[in-house]
Amino acid sequence: MNKCLNCGNYVKNKYCNVSCQNIHQRTGKKLKLKQIKKMKFTKNSKWKTFIVCCDKCKNNFKIEEYNVFKPKKEKYFCSRSCANSKTWSQEDKDKKSISAKNSNKVKEANKKNGSIFNGKNINGIRYGRVKTELIKTPCLHCGKSIEHKVTVNKKYHPECWRKCSGGFKEGSSRGKSGWYKGYWCDSSWELAWVIYNLEQNIKFERNKKGFEYVFENKKSLFYPDFIVEGKYIEIKNYNSSRLESKLRHFPYEIEVLYKKELNKIFEYVIEKYGKNYISLYEK
Repeated sequence: MNKCLNCGNYVKNKYCNVSCQNIHQRTGKKLKLKQIKKMKFTKNSKWKTFIVCCDKCKNNFKIEEYNVFKPKKEKYFCSRSCANSKTWSQEDKDKKSISAKNSNKVKEANKKNGSIFNGKNINGIRYGRVKTELIKTPCLHCGKSIEHKVTVNKKYHPECWRKCSGGFKEGSSRGKSGWYKGYWCDSSWELAWVIYNLEQNIKFERNKKGFEYVFENKKSLFYPDFIVEGKYIEIKNYNSSRLESKLRHFPYEIEVLYKKELNKIFEYVIEKYGKNYISLYEK
């Protein structure tokens, strides 16, 4: 006699009737460990132990089956990690690689990037790594050609870029910049200083030469704003440790003009042209 898997009553088969079988299969009700042990150690128990091999790691382990003469399944796994892992055959890998390389998305991406397949021909299909196409463009400094990828916009050789980069650049400051009577001004304060000196017939020129200085163990170049009779002029709205380092390493005579030194110039320009004197910039 066996116990019903649903209610636990003694029966000849696994279930008392069809209703017990439907309830057990529908709810997935499991027996307690005590009930299973009682069923195993009864006189008429039909539990048998089998030694099976894990289909993944090939290790032998024991299983117990009820009322059978041989293991039920063809494949057994010793753990969930072995059961969930999946092995791909070489045929499956080849099929997946072919379908991926021949997809429309890959072809469109290769056309946009100017790429070509560089590899072997197998059954009329090109396989291998994707090689990006190279082009040649002239260097803007020396004029010689530069070989680079289509996706990279290269305009200079590394050596040419070191020669021509840096220095005074128009519009590199944060102020309201523009041209006024042939002079470039990086801020409204510089514009007021230029207007005053032009109308007072004071000769000056824009400085374009850089002077080396060291700040926080790094070398940089300092470009003062203007030159008046051999004297350098720097217009600043505030003092800083970087500016002090620039002045410390500067080899010539220089004068820094802050807001206090420029108050007379501001009053002169605002009285004559108004507060919106920035409109004097050339369009």
